[in-house]
Amino acid sequence: MKKSVSVLMAVFMLFATLTPVQAIQAQPDVKYTPPDIVQPTEYFVAPRFVAINSIRATFSMRGNTATATGSVSHSGARANVRVILQRSTDGGRTFSDFATLVNRDFTTRTIAVEGTRSNLDTSFVYRTRIVVSVFDANGRQIDSGTAHS
Repeated sequence: MKKSVSVLMAVFMLFATLTPVQAIQAQPDVKYTPPDIVQPTEYFVAPRFVAINSIRATFSMRGNTATATGSVSHSGARANVRVILQRSTDGGRTFSDFATLVNRDFTTRTIAVEGTRSNLDTSFVYRTRIVVSVFDANGRQIDSGTAHS
């Protein structure tokens, strides 16, 4: 009898330790708002980029000269980087593209670019926009991203 109980406990412990723990995907806390509009209140984080490790955009203005800089780190074969100066006519609420300062292809994995524009009207608000497209060795676009200063 003792041997039977011992064997049964050993089998139970074996199955208890071998049972895999399975993670499930987090679901948002969803509230129903008629008519058929679903508004999630909590989200789980999903990766945004596949081949882009980081994108950073910075902006500085001295007098009427703007300097827009950007840095990109990626894992593709080639990347196209555009540094765009954006201008707002409504005090910074909305922006539109004003001038492309840099538009170049790079084969290096870490990129730093800078562009300047002089004689700007200082009554407007400006910012930097960086647009990155990453390509694989066959020339297919595998990732893209945008950052603002």
